[in-house]
Amino acid sequence: MPFVPLIILLFLVFAALIFALRYVLTHNITSATGHLEEMSKEYAVKQVEINRRLKEVTEEAQKITAKAKQEAEETRNQILKEANAYKEQVVNEARQKSEEIVGQAERTCEVLKNEIHDRIKQQSTEKACALIQNALPDTFRSQLHTMWMEEAEEAEFNLGRLNLPDKVKEVKLASAFPLTEKQKHTLHEKLKKRFGNGVKISHDVDTKLLAGLVVTIDNVVIDGSLKDKVQRQIENKAK
Repeated sequence: MPFVPLIILLFLVFAALIFALRYVLTHNITSATGHLEEMSKEYAVKQVEINRRLKEVTEEAQKITAKAKQEAEETRNQILKEANAYKEQVVNEARQKSEEIVGQAERTCEVLKNEIHDRIKQQSTEKACALIQNALPDTFRSQLHTMWMEEAEEAEFNLGRLNLPDKVKEVKLASAFPLTEKQKHTLHEKLKKRFGNGVKISHDVDTKLLAGLVVTIDNVVIDGSLKDKVQRQIENKAK
């Protein structure tokens, strides 16, 4: 049977091929499996590193977010504080301005009241003096004027009782009726005695005085007229 050795040889060759193929396959699979295990380990390491970095990034992001929120809250509080301070400043300025306006209005009102009062007093005095001037005969007012002038001469026109300046350059006289030469002489002598011969004396007639005399020495006014007495009576009644 010449085919038996050949079959056995073929069988052995086939078995050797199978063994070789199995060895090759087994080696390749082992190598591939080892490589996969190494890749799996590297992947695990990288995954751990990625998770660690992700955690760090998350924590950092949370810190940044918290810090940003804190800064935003602080900025908001600062803005509110400044806004409240500015609001309070505006309110205070408005209150102060309104108080100034009210005060100015009150002062203006008081000034107007005083002006009206002075005008009423002046008009009342002028009206009363006009009525007296129309009601009293000129002869009676002249006699009254003469009597007051005599009383003023006896009292030396109150020159010694007043605190008058030492250096007076001009004295103005205003009388309800023209002064007589005797009255002028007496007045001039007393004024020159008080202020010296260099004093300038002027004289005017003012019928609105009704009777009496008004002496103006610088800023000092000595009023001995009937008009002044009428005005004082009106003021006393107004009080």
